[in-house]
Amino acid sequence: DLESFQQEYECHHIDETVSFYPLSLINRCAFTEITDDIFLEEDEYVEDYEKPPIEKRYPKIKFVCYNNLDDIIAAINKGIIKGPLHGGFDVGRRKHGAEFIITEDCPDGPAIVRGHICFSGSDFEAMESELGRAIEQLNLHSLKIDETGMGIELAENMIKRYPGVAEGVIFTNAWKQEQATHVRRLMETQEIAFPNERRLKGQIHSIKRVVSDHGNLRFDAEKNKEHHGDI
Repeated sequence: DLESFQQEYECHHIDETVSFYPLSLINRCAFTEITDDIFLEEDEYVEDYEKPPIEKRYPKIKFVCYNNLDDIIAAINKGIIKGPLHGGFDVGRRKHGAEFIITEDCPDGPAIVRGHICFSGSDFEAMESELGRAIEQLNLHSLKIDETGMGIELAENMIKRYPGVAEGVIFTNAWKQEQATHVRRLMETQEIAFPNERRLKGQIHSIKRVVSDHGNLRFDAEKNKEHHGDI
């Protein structure tokens, strides 16, 4: 990305207090949050409004994100969601709830966040059941599960049940750097889209690239009572 090039070849200093994903970049990829499919229909009562940049670039795509599996299944049946689906699951229990992100590889557009499902106070059995249902009913092509810490048992169970689909991920610094840089490139080229949702955008914006005293890079997120920035 530009920032890495400037640091490496132009001797620019990285401000470690600045988010790796500035709000200006995030907003270029955020689409209008729609809570009812009726607002997807075009008729004479729909008022003109200033569409976000991502919607202007892909005018033929219906950008909508859901917060439960039943609505995602309905969207597939209606033809709103057409491409392969992938899932990512961040495990949490007491201090922070678990979160489940589902993305679509849109055939004629960007990768779109089609599902953002939050689990508050759910036990591991309920989480495992919902993940299994997602794999089976949404035909997920892949499911990445955070197996760092408390997530290891859930990840192992899901891998046994769904080999080749479920996969555990350990959040090493090298993995974080690879993924964070990849997502930033997608955002810079508007090849990823997500809902204009305060909680989700806040998590993305909380991620910072920090330079250690020895000049090494690491990625950290500001943690608060709502999230710990892993999703």
